[in-house]
Parts: sequence; C-alpha cells; structure tokens
Amino acid sequence: MKKTKDVMKIKTDKRREKAIEYKKEDLLWINNLNISSDCLTKKLAFKRTGLFPVIKKVEPLAYKL
Repeated sequence: MKKTKDVMKIKTDKRREKAIEYKKEDLLWINNLNISSDCLTKKLAFKRTGLFPVIKKVEPLAYKL
C-alpha cells in the first residue's frame, strides 16, 4: 500500500502546476466567471476585468487587490 501511495503521489505532483508568486504593485486581471454584468448575454460579456494592483499577499494563494 505504501509503495502504491508513493507512486500515485509522484504522478499527481507531475501534473500539478506551481503557484505563481506575485509581488506588490504587480497588475492582475480578474476573471468574470462569478461576476454578474449588465450585458444581455453571457457570450457577449467581457471575460476579464481591468488591471488591478496587488496590495498585499493574504494567504499562499490569495492576494488583496
């Protein structure tokens, strides 16, 4: 069981992407996937919202913009 677990971990880690580290004042786009808009159809709405500067890092994968 331990050997199988180790092999599965190695294969999973190969597919996993490294998190991108952003610095203060880097500009980021926000995905509009969960943001409602006034557009009549979702197909015509913007996919991303403007450039926002990073203020600080809150958690390993969370940033305050």
